[in-house]
Amino acid sequence: MAAVLQTSGPAMKAHSLVPALVLLAAPLAAETLVTGELPCLPLGTQAAVTARVDPPPGEGQTVRTYFRRLSLEVEDFYWTPMVPGEPGNFWGVLPLPEDTKLPRQALRTRRDDAWAAWWRAKEASLDRNPNGDLDQAVIDARAALGKGEKRAWMAGRDDAGLEAFLSAQQFEPAEWFVAVVDGSGRITAATPMKVAEVREDCSAPLTDEQQDLADALTVGETSAWQKDEWIFHWECEHIETRVDWRGEERGAGLCVPVVFAWWPTAAGLGAVGAIVVVDEDPPAETSPSRP
Repeated sequence: MAAVLQTSGPAMKAHSLVPALVLLAAPLAAETLVTGELPCLPLGTQAAVTARVDPPPGEGQTVRTYFRRLSLEVEDFYWTPMVPGEPGNFWGVLPLPEDTKLPRQALRTRRDDAWAAWWRAKEASLDRNPNGDLDQAVIDARAALGKGEKRAWMAGRDDAGLEAFLSAQQFEPAEWFVAVVDGSGRITAATPMKVAEVREDCSAPLTDEQQDLADALTVGETSAWQKDEWIFHWECEHIETRVDWRGEERGAGLCVPVVFAWWPTAAGLGAVGAIVVVDEDPPAETSPSRP
């Protein structure tokens, strides 16, 4: 079933993934977002996301797909731009997912090993650490924005359905939603979060036009820590450009914008390499989660 969200302007707040900390100043026209189906992502090839925006975005607005893996600790999103097709229709391509496994978890407070119960507790917990045994420093550093996003796809399953879904996953699924973004980088409308399985047997063929985009992807970031890191649990292949949380573009290189400086040392010792990384302050604060 397609994901739909309708928004209207005065009550719409700045989205939690965007460091701009102001509410929208002027009312927006009502917008309806409808996403196409994305049941799975294949290992080794890429998949496309489709959406319809009604009315079509205005001047200065763009459409993005926000995405991440279903990680226990790292929950901040990335995004990739969507391309306009027929009026109101958009499509985009996601990176290649890594073959990262999905670890099984169980609540210590329960005698059974129900996996669904652990994820329910995680969704209800402000620190997203049900048993208190995850790396809280990683959660604080790499889920400052993403942990505020509610998993609508999970809320739509009963316990038995969620348990069956989790138990069927060999690899971490991908979580995603589509959003309209204004010229300052604020999200003005967004769909509920959806989930897609990552499978070796998934078939999601791209059109020729989509393949051209897939070969030269742009990936955007939502948090300062992502700039100096590999794209978490996604392959770097075919990513040509990255955009940091301030909107500054750079070449992807090996997905990590580090500078290798080499110089000779004492005679006979060869060369020593040093990695120089520019340390940037993170966003001062984050806006509240979208309703």
